[in-house]
Amino acid sequence: MDDLFDLASLTKVVVTTTLCMVLEEEGRLDLDAPVETWIPEFRGEGRDRVTPRHLLAHCSGLPAHIRFFETCQSGDQVLDAVCRVPLVYEPGRDTVYSDLGFLLLGAVVQRVGDGVLDGLAKAYVLEPLGMVETMYLPGEALRGRIPPTEVQAEHRGGLIHGEVHDGNTWAMGGVAPHAGLFGTAEDLGRFLRCMLCGGMLDGKRALP
Repeated sequence: MDDLFDLASLTKVVVTTTLCMVLEEEGRLDLDAPVETWIPEFRGEGRDRVTPRHLLAHCSGLPAHIRFFETCQSGDQVLDAVCRVPLVYEPGRDTVYSDLGFLLLGAVVQRVGDGVLDGLAKAYVLEPLGMVETMYLPGEALRGRIPPTEVQAEHRGGLIHGEVHDGNTWAMGGVAPHAGLFGTAEDLGRFLRCMLCGGMLDGKRALP
């Protein structure tokens, strides 16, 4: 089996959470500092109490999902929209699985890591773990290995095949912190073995 799957929300785990772990280990990311430390446009109405730890634990106060792809056409527009969304509960007081929180967390990671998300993912996660068939934007040459996901005529023009299923990621150009990663089951197994072995893989240290 060499199918290349849309890994959807596993992107949160493989890319964004792991990058947070690495940057925290390097002393570059303080999980308990206000998010506005890195995203100054995220301020007001209780947002100053939201930290990366809240975003990772889905208890930031942000709602679960908004269809930004209906009004936004770039990653910058999506981030601007996220920063204007009112909190729906006090940070730390509840748990709501939130794509919005990870959209914000991805912006933090990129500013702390001083790079674009797909480049940081490749340098800090995918290459060290030997996940050679895991990537954003797989391209036309790999289309035959990618199972289609849905027929979405209203916004996407029909069958979604070879491109990300998630609408907000699609609006961001296919690279996002909450979705967009494609990969094989074998590569995902490598990631899981590394986590189970405390950062070791194939007898070598792959992650801190």
